Amino acid sequence: MWGVFERLRTRQDAHSAYLLAAASFLSMTLVVDLMAHTQMENRWFVWALLGFCVAGSFATLWRGRRVPRWVGLTSVFVFLGAQTYFLSLPNDPPSVIASVQQLPVVAFYLGWFVRPKLALIIMGVSATVFSAVMIGNPLFDADGAIGAPVAMHGILGMLFCFTAGMYLWRRQLRIASVDQLTGAQNRQGLNARLSDMLRKRAISRAPFVVVAIDLDDFKQLNDARGHAAGDLVLSRTVHAWREVSRTGDVVARLGGDEFALLLPNTNTPMAAQIVERLQGVSEHPWSWGIAEVHPGDTAEALFARADASLYENKRERRAADAVRRAGEAVDPGLAAGSDTVAALVEAPTPEARQASLRARVCAWVRQQADRLVRWQTPFSFVSSLIPLLLAVVLLSDLVLPHPGLHARSVVTWLSVYVVAGVVPLVLGHRYPRWAGIVMIAIIEVWSAMFLLTAQHPHAEINALLELPVIALYVGWFYSSVIARVFMACSVLRVAATLLWNPELGHGLGSPVIMVSYSVLIALFCFEGARGVRRLGQVQVSTDPLTLALNRRGLITAGAELRHRARRAGGAVSVALIDFDRFKQLNESGGHSAGDAALRDTVRRWITEVGMRGVSGRSGGIVSRLGGDEFVIVFLAERAVAQRQLERMAQSSAYAWSWGLVEVPEDEELDAAIVRADARLYAAKAGR
Repeated sequence: MWGVFERLRTRQDAHSAYLLAAASFLSMTLVVDLMAHTQMENRWFVWALLGFCVAGSFATLWRGRRVPRWVGLTSVFVFLGAQTYFLSLPNDPPSVIASVQQLPVVAFYLGWFVRPKLALIIMGVSATVFSAVMIGNPLFDADGAIGAPVAMHGILGMLFCFTAGMYLWRRQLRIASVDQLTGAQNRQGLNARLSDMLRKRAISRAPFVVVAIDLDDFKQLNDARGHAAGDLVLSRTVHAWREVSRTGDVVARLGGDEFALLLPNTNTPMAAQIVERLQGVSEHPWSWGIAEVHPGDTAEALFARADASLYENKRERRAADAVRRAGEAVDPGLAAGSDTVAALVEAPTPEARQASLRARVCAWVRQQADRLVRWQTPFSFVSSLIPLLLAVVLLSDLVLPHPGLHARSVVTWLSVYVVAGVVPLVLGHRYPRWAGIVMIAIIEVWSAMFLLTAQHPHAEINALLELPVIALYVGWFYSSVIARVFMACSVLRVAATLLWNPELGHGLGSPVIMVSYSVLIALFCFEGARGVRRLGQVQVSTDPLTLALNRRGLITAGAELRHRARRAGGAVSVALIDFDRFKQLNESGGHSAGDAALRDTVRRWITEVGMRGVSGRSGGIVSRLGGDEFVIVFLAERAVAQRQLERMAQSSAYAWSWGLVEVPEDEELDAAIVRADARLYAAKAGR
């Protein structure tokens, strides 16, 4: 039985896991509705939804990562249709309240798993339809049983969850798609951009070119001067390319000294001119291959032609023994004559001066807005959104007052939230983590006060609606211990409300159901945020080709592994590995042969050292520095690590060399890698 469960679990990815969790959660809420809500209208509709959710749960569990995205979109439309129906019921307050509470579930899905443009359209239409339905429902009138501020809070909460989820997730993807050394796109980012460009080209039929680039004799540079010198050449070369590239061109690093350029709206002759300009600003010579996209081309076919053209270019250059060195970079578009031409210019008219002033004001406003955006971090941005959202809800209380409104209390809390929302924007990247905890604690106090003392149900419902927002915030930005402790305290606080205020809801529905819904949705959002954040961390820390850690992952996992070693009194050793004759393998079999060699070898290394995931809580670490250069961190003394390396080398289908050192407690990991690098090239020179 456990084996079946494990197989089903390993079939899941982030998309299928979210669909499974959402379908299971909604099934539970529908069962609660059928059992506790005896006065429900059209129970057959709820039974039909329950059948859809249960069937979706089993189908997703069985299909796993093979569940297509259109299934998720179909589920979104079914959910949105059901919520529209429930929100329109004027005589069923419990169903209306439950629908408002469930809106963040679909908002998170759209923000995380749907293309941004399509997600924005769906979310915009949904918010418009929901608003119209709520306006037409007398329960949401200013003097209605639920109240207009609840409608405002529900819509704003849904938009917040969508915006924050999409912003945080897309930012994680952007970080994961950038090569840490050079700042160019990595293989993952290249694949995403290429797929997008091919899709656009199929519609526009505009010319489009891929250029494969390989630095000449870069292996000899690394062997003679070390990896640090090679890394410096790579980073300076990419920086120079990006300085003279056009807007829209993409520079990507495939690995090592292999790069690719994506040139939209470019044909082969234009690409040759761009290559010539890039060579003029390069400090190291390189070869290239150009492939123009043809109708029906796939990414694999396009790169195969560029690869073949690249190695043909290499053979021609070697045969002619003509290595082109870096020259002066001359950009025809920037060249200008030295002569000046005098011209009589008429004095500007008042209309022209006014237009010029308006243009300067607009430029200044854009500049200040850009500075404000650059000043922010994801943490400060989301920390500002939460109190500002609640400030808008409280403002709606003042604009659309109900009979039980305490205006002085509302104005006080409104002022607090405005200040709490402005402070993160002002401090930007200097906004400290403890300030976020203080801000959330203030919101918790507000929520507890409203749940215990409010004389109108809409204030109590608003206090419950903030739970998913808080769950997203603490789940994404704080460590597991802090986040789980905070969520546990928040859940206990809300549950204890049932003891202190048994009249919660003022007869609009069962207090137990209202609190249970809020707690379950908050936990769902919390675990969803934690899961997506973990997935993002894996992508940011992992080399997409080999699944070894990248430089960023090595820093984090290496520190954790060394901390474990210190606590246990054990030793840590570091090996720097370089594949022998890897350049010849690439040139004879193409990059696909080299990629296959790296994937197969690294998979064996990961198994041998016992690396599990991207953390340092494993037996060892395998990390790719770039190209065919890797680091293995052993939780062992040097002699033990040496024997393990010898066994791994004997069983490998590919030859590789290494330099191995033991790391003292007071030495940085980077310094140990430099020492291992010296031993590696000393061994190579000795051979």
